[in-house]
Amino acid sequence: MATATSKYMSKQEIVEALGVDESTVRRWVKSGRLPRPAKPGGARNARAYFPREAVERLMQPHGGGDGDDRRTA
Repeated sequence: MATATSKYMSKQEIVEALGVDESTVRRWVKSGRLPRPAKPGGARNARAYFPREAVERLMQPHGGGDGDDRRTA
């Protein structure tokens, strides 16, 4: 479903595009930084897709920042 021109991205595509761990994506959803994903057909174990527009906002400087981007040395 998700392609380079698609309106949606899978969790794995987000992980690869942003260089983050899956747990980071889950935390962003929990905190509201990313909207809850759409699941085609509403199936419980269906692959989740996130709006590409929301992911692109995260890629921009200060995009959707909640001030919790702490890094450890």
